[in-house]
Amino acid sequence: MKKQLLIASLFLVSLGATAQKIKEKKGEIFLDKVKIANIEKVKTEKPKYYQISDVDGNPLFKVKTFVYKSILFHDDETTDYHVVTGDKIQDTLAIVEKGFYITQKRIVKYLVEAGFLNSNGYNEANIPNLIAKSTKIPTKLVELQNKEKELKKHIGYKVERDFENRDIFIKTYAPKQTTSIKSTMMVTATELEIYQNTATEENPDSEPLLIGYGVYEYKTFANNTTYKKTYLLNAKRVPLASYVTYNYKTYVPFRKEESDKLDKLKTKEEVLKAMAINHILREKL
Repeated sequence: MKKQLLIASLFLVSLGATAQKIKEKKGEIFLDKVKIANIEKVKTEKPKYYQISDVDGNPLFKVKTFVYKSILFHDDETTDYHVVTGDKIQDTLAIVEKGFYITQKRIVKYLVEAGFLNSNGYNEANIPNLIAKSTKIPTKLVELQNKEKELKKHIGYKVERDFENRDIFIKTYAPKQTTSIKSTMMVTATELEIYQNTATEENPDSEPLLIGYGVYEYKTFANNTTYKKTYLLNAKRVPLASYVTYNYKTYVPFRKEESDKLDKLKTKEEVLKAMAINHILREKL
């Protein structure tokens, strides 16, 4: 009986929480038909933002879109994320709601459901709680950033060997589902290993030397478009370059390269070998 009463109570609480009617009309925010705040899209600053103010027009906080730029891939990999910040909130709070998109109506719904606004307007008493459980950037981007910082320590790493020897070959493994090396997107990835032949007449049984890696990523989206890219990594798995048809980029330093020679190659192994030799010649691998 007690269990049934508990379930009934939770249901009523849930029903009460969802029964509130949230509405945005011409920049005015209403909760259960009572105006509690205003929202305005501001275009004078980059990035543009949404200003939330109280019913008298006094600024409360802003909702902005920030851009996370990869430490390793530079402008080749950026990710937008959204935050609540400024005015009465002396912090930057990342919006981590899955599938969040930035429109006035969506922002208003989020601000009420998250607890920034309530029936009295600005929910100041709840702000310390929101700050305590929030991060400045989404957790997935924090994890990606930490991973990139660790990899950057090995950005100039090269295996000790005979750098005049360009006799290299590629070993390819079976593809598998995994996270992309440059983002949180799930892809089908094929790992490749780059070896230098070390056998000589004097030492014909010398084992090949692992000098770097390659990753070929592939994904088909719902609209039938495809993502595919070949990455060159050093032996510490720091990304050095990427290639997709007509688009060859190096990351140490970051620049766009001529892709003519790579465009003529047919297999990912041929492409990776050409990229590897290019970097060996530049003393980058």
